[in-house]
Amino acid sequence: MAVYYPGLPTHAGYDIQVEQATSGGAVVSFDLGSEEAVRELVSHLELPVFSVSLGAVESILSYPAKMSHAAVPENERLAQGITPGLLRFSAGLENADDLIADLKQALSFVKKGSVAK
Repeated sequence: MAVYYPGLPTHAGYDIQVEQATSGGAVVSFDLGSEEAVRELVSHLELPVFSVSLGAVESILSYPAKMSHAAVPENERLAQGITPGLLRFSAGLENADDLIADLKQALSFVKKGSVAK
């Protein structure tokens, strides 16, 4: 699974983030590798709201390929890194341990072969 978070030293924008911010922020994107894997994960999550917005008090999970960028031609989406397996997670005010536990249990239902490495 690919993870995109500016707080990770492996992120392309890490140096800029460290210079300009005090933390990596509350939004992380990750690529599960396929639409099938996305559907499986989403069907087992309990806490995050599945929505297009990135700003609210509750945690939100969005699916750019089918939500915010649905009208963008597929070849352009792919060129921008918006793949069929990409999800964006915006952490809300829920207990962090509860969010982590929910994501872990939902990921356990995703078939290992369907997740990008």
